Amino acid sequence: MQSQDKFIIFVSDVITPYLRGLRFRKSYLTWNRDKAGFTQVVNLQISRFVNPETIRFTINLGVFYPPVFEAVWGKRVPRFPKEHECCLRVRVGSVIQGDYSDQATDKWFEIDPSADLTEQFKEPMYILSTKAVPFLDNFTELTTIAEFLSKQRDAFSAQPLHSLNLAVILHELGQSEASLTILRNAYEGYAPWRTRCLSVARFLKLDMGLGQPRDS
Repeated sequence: MQSQDKFIIFVSDVITPYLRGLRFRKSYLTWNRDKAGFTQVVNLQISRFVNPETIRFTINLGVFYPPVFEAVWGKRVPRFPKEHECCLRVRVGSVIQGDYSDQATDKWFEIDPSADLTEQFKEPMYILSTKAVPFLDNFTELTTIAEFLSKQRDAFSAQPLHSLNLAVILHELGQSEASLTILRNAYEGYAPWRTRCLSVARFLKLDMGLGQPRDS
């Protein structure tokens, strides 16, 4: 049996029934579950460096929160959020290692045509059930998400989106001054994101005390 056929079986006959039993719904290689006002997201990402004989994939996890998406992107909330639209995003390698910095090593699973079908499915399903889903279940309150995003923001200081997501959540928690400080710092530190920072501030009705974004 070819690797592609095995992967199709894994998706349709193994992971989908498992996640459906936990009330996740599916769209292609992404699954959603609504919980406590958030949407938990599980996604399978196939490696772009494809070996014709082998399929490599990893598991991406996310937590989607509608007010953050609306404030940051100024768009209507999607019916079926994708992992890249989440305010909290991690790869399963980080969850396994307990390391949510940019030093974490990605975990890739391989499906080989010559290996036993059942044996190849054991590891990803074990990690999904004992690591990935329990990780998502940790985030059912804004305060917990804010704490996690604060750590991610420190670890990924070069990614201003972490700052914008955190600013919106802090505002939701009633911490307007902290939210405003983060937005101002992002505005000053990331020139290409200045227009976006101002847009978020307007959405949250915060006065940044700044004019129109300057040319970089």
